Amino acid sequence: MTMSLIDNYMDTSSEKRYTVDDYLNSDENEIWTLIEGVKITSPSPNLIHQDFVFELYSRISEYSKKKGLGKTIGAPFDVFFDQSDVVQPDVLLVMNERKNLVRLNGVFGAPDLCVEVVSPSSVAMDTLIKKDLYERFGVKEYWIVFPAERVIEIFTLEDGRFVLASHCDGEGSVSSRLLPGFTVAVADLWNQEA
Repeated sequence: MTMSLIDNYMDTSSEKRYTVDDYLNSDENEIWTLIEGVKITSPSPNLIHQDFVFELYSRISEYSKKKGLGKTIGAPFDVFFDQSDVVQPDVLLVMNERKNLVRLNGVFGAPDLCVEVVSPSSVAMDTLIKKDLYERFGVKEYWIVFPAERVIEIFTLEDGRFVLASHCDGEGSVSSRLLPGFTVAVADLWNQEA
């Protein structure tokens, strides 16, 4: 028996498996993600996390609008990959040619771009589990932002696998292949901290 994506990173043998219907009908007052039917809860993000999400959302959204590229959405907003996988990326972008994926209550299919800002409690989720999930469902570009380390990594999908396309560590900038001409200077982004 082959191990599933989530089983590679967590002991899920005793976990109840959920579906999109369970997710949509939940009246629980908590943030949760559904990966291969496993319910994963997370605490509310802190202020630093939210500041970075807002700043990245604003920059990507402004660029996308200016160039007429697509719809940028900030969390919380559901992305439904299938009946067992629902996530809320911190920032996502769906290009105009695929705008039929965006509906009033979620994105139904893989966004073109997903951004996750790593919190201390989300390191494994963002760098392993979601990275594998986004790769499997064909997200074209995945950004991982590490606020404490002042690091941004951009992965681009090539032949069905993520490859590191741009990286900055404390200095310099990162560039998006999906959004030609769009760069983020690390110093500018970190200077936005409150």
